[in-house]
Amino acid sequence: MLKRSRWPLPDVLLGVAVAVLGPPFAVVFQPALWVTVLVFAVFVALVPVIAMRRKRATLCVAAGLAAAAVLMAITPVMSLHIGLVVAVTVHSAAARLSSRWMWVTLSLVASMVVIAVAFRPHTPALIIGAVVTLAIAAVAALTGLLNRREREHNEQLLALQRSEERAAVARELHDIVAHSLGVIAVQAEGARYAGGDNRQLEQETLERVAAIARTSLRRVRELVVALRSQDEQLALIQDGFDQIAEVIRNIQAAGLEISAALPQPWPEADMLVQVTVNRILTEGLSNAVRHGCGPASLDVRVLGEMMVIEICNPCSRSSKESGMGLAGLQERAQLIGGRLNSAPDPTGEMWLLTAEIPLS
Repeated sequence: MLKRSRWPLPDVLLGVAVAVLGPPFAVVFQPALWVTVLVFAVFVALVPVIAMRRKRATLCVAAGLAAAAVLMAITPVMSLHIGLVVAVTVHSAAARLSSRWMWVTLSLVASMVVIAVAFRPHTPALIIGAVVTLAIAAVAALTGLLNRREREHNEQLLALQRSEERAAVARELHDIVAHSLGVIAVQAEGARYAGGDNRQLEQETLERVAAIARTSLRRVRELVVALRSQDEQLALIQDGFDQIAEVIRNIQAAGLEISAALPQPWPEADMLVQVTVNRILTEGLSNAVRHGCGPASLDVRVLGEMMVIEICNPCSRSSKESGMGLAGLQERAQLIGGRLNSAPDPTGEMWLLTAEIPLS
């Protein structure tokens, strides 16, 4: 991972620009030599402080206020040299600190300007310089505040994107691991009770378990590759309509009797729609294996631009609660404009999963 530079180039250039442009406007009034030396020293000292203003905003604001106070005290007129320092100081407070500190900084700048004007002869140049300095401070505060709000908005969007990606990864991991482990557990348990001296049945069961485990391992690897990719959008595993027959065979091999009515052929649909339908069927049938107590019926039909899915199976009294998988399915369906519901029927004897998924 690349580290951010401690000295951001734009801020370094800003500090250098202030140090180069400021002193000439101060010495143009031909002050004493010690004043000229002090002015140059102040601006040179501000360069590293301005360069660190993103990470050390409080230090930058404090140093800027001190520099502005010194410059107002030793130079007779408020020219651009003071305006530059005030602009950087107020902008740093507004952009990098809180609104409270922005108002405190503005108040201190205004107080320094008023004091500087009060203790000097009220010449037109002094009055104009004071007004311009206050205007510069106001503009700097406004632009800094806008920059801070834009940055906070971008940070919120980034946090939301990361949260959505984490949720997507959680759904993928659950769909891959929970389904596969559930089927493997049922297969192993069934072989233990039904195998006995039937070596052929045990061998077939072990082969199915190994095949399911290999498929799950491959999908986990694909997910890891997608997570390591540089794409801005997370590339999820592409299990579409063509994988549904394999899903049904694996569930049937685990011992669930399935009466399936599927579209022939499957309609054209976006890959995201296909993945969503695949995941709904996988999770619904896996739950029928783990929690059901009888054969399941699967009905998938196309009504116009909508695909309707119904999975029904007998359920025991102890398995009437929805889990993480069903919550993930509801999120998947909602993301593409569909809806999903999973609950016992009015009699409480059958579990019914229904979903409506738009094809486009």
